[in-house]
Amino acid sequence: MYHPCYCEENVWHLANKRIQERGATTTGSGEAHCEAEVPRETSRRKHAPVDYVVFISNENQTVAFWSSSATEEDVIVWDYHVIFISVGGDGDGGPADTGTEAQNSVSVWDHDTRLCPRHVPCRDLDQYLRRTFRIGDGGGGNGSFEPLFRLVPAEFFREDFYSDRSHMRVHKKNPSTRGDGDVSGGSDVQWSSPPPPWNCILGGWEQRLRHDTGGQDACENVGADISPMEKKLSAEENRDENCTPSNRSNLMDYVRMKKSRSGCAGGGSTGIVCDLERRGKIFTLSELRDFFDC
Repeated sequence: MYHPCYCEENVWHLANKRIQERGATTTGSGEAHCEAEVPRETSRRKHAPVDYVVFISNENQTVAFWSSSATEEDVIVWDYHVIFISVGGDGDGGPADTGTEAQNSVSVWDHDTRLCPRHVPCRDLDQYLRRTFRIGDGGGGNGSFEPLFRLVPAEFFREDFYSDRSHMRVHKKNPSTRGDGDVSGGSDVQWSSPPPPWNCILGGWEQRLRHDTGGQDACENVGADISPMEKKLSAEENRDENCTPSNRSNLMDYVRMKKSRSGCAGGGSTGIVCDLERRGKIFTLSELRDFFDC
């Protein structure tokens, strides 16, 4: 599944497909099995297979990408992008090969790169990184266009992510002429890019509501801070293709990134941000290379 300008949804559907093909299950309580390890300081290649959803951004939300299919120019600057990295297995969602070479393999899916066909993974992560991010790594992620990478275990992302696509809605002035000739300014909410044909991804929001209400139905007995529209979350009328915005989105929780100078509390490699476990860890480009033994 692919739709331009909605990379987070494209990757969510890819993660969901691969998890289903691998037979992964969840506890039913909104928590993934413990096999969905949060990235640690050690090399990931020693623990195959595992899939990651990877958010790419920086503190300024201005990252330079080369080899992008979204432009005919050499480089494009985006506020964020989302890719998918798989370690081990056959790279196509099937069972993992037990051979050492297969266990050490790292494949990357980027639906918006010219380096490989849209639905075919790039088999060489090192070459992908070298040809996509050509700005020197300053190590702190503070450069205007240097990338930071948030690695999120795919199982966690599949369960926790939700978006009503409100970040893609823009208010535009829509002047209207009254009968007396007076022109009054108004506003019209429009899509900055047409939405995908599938429904919004809201499972993570439903899980959050169930957790906040002690496991009760998402539509019942929610707190006073939840709006009436949000209380009707699970109603089919709120699942149309336009997904009426009501700020049901945690997208920016994944996009916002900031490097720590002292590392994680309680020990951890320098620079890794202490964050909610299920939101993953943040790496610079050089740290990402070390993590995947590039």
